[in-house]
Amino acid sequence: MIKRGTWAAAVACAALFAVAGCGGDDDSGGGGSSTGKADAGFKVPKVPMAQSVGAGEGKLNIIAWAGYVEDGLTDPKVDWVTPFEK
Repeated sequence: MIKRGTWAAAVACAALFAVAGCGGDDDSGGGGSSTGKADAGFKVPKVPMAQSVGAGEGKLNIIAWAGYVEDGLTDPKVDWVTPFEK
């Protein structure tokens, strides 16, 4: 048998979900275009892709969290760190 307090809590939750589900949408925000056009007048500037890289510092620091990189310690067949470091 369900206790009276549990039953009351279940009814209250169901009522809250029903009220929340019946809420309206006023479309007063949210980033959608009110004109229905995809671009809405915004133009993306054309930026040429870099063809070369300038002088660097000579080293690269990479953060490798445990469990996200595979250096061959658990399985030598999936070692991608060693060739990358070379």
